[in-house]
Amino acid sequence: MGLEPTTSASGGQRTIHCTTEPSTSGKNRLLCMWSNVSSMGKVTAKKPKYIPRSQAVRKLHVSDRLFKRLCILNGIFPRVPNQAMKDKSKVYYHVNDIKYLARSPVLEKLRAKKISTKRIRRTLRSGDQEHADRLKKIAPKIPISFVLKERYHFFNYSS
Repeated sequence: MGLEPTTSASGGQRTIHCTTEPSTSGKNRLLCMWSNVSSMGKVTAKKPKYIPRSQAVRKLHVSDRLFKRLCILNGIFPRVPNQAMKDKSKVYYHVNDIKYLARSPVLEKLRAKKISTKRIRRTLRSGDQEHADRLKKIAPKIPISFVLKERYHFFNYSS
């Protein structure tokens, strides 16, 4: 039938070019196992719905420990994909959950807290205890109030 996967030069998206032009009627329609055939005779590959934890950590630019804390605070858990994945030993997360974490205000707070702890350690190493105490007072606190507001919309529901 002439279905060969190729990579386009511009977008890097995997496409499958068909040698025969598919008709719009259901009689002679060309079916493909990867995805639906468009009207131009090209088939675009579906994007994955699940990504492994290592890839999610790389996308968010955080450490593995910080990623775990972030998932716990936002209530995001790993999922088992419906389709068979290549590696059963990996932990998979939904792509939309990772996008949600990228926009999360908790992520910015955790990054700011990490920066402030580095500053405090550096001043303690230099021997300036007073400056370190001042930095501890102005260090950002991680508010959990908005997490409670997301989970419980009304105060009565939280108890």
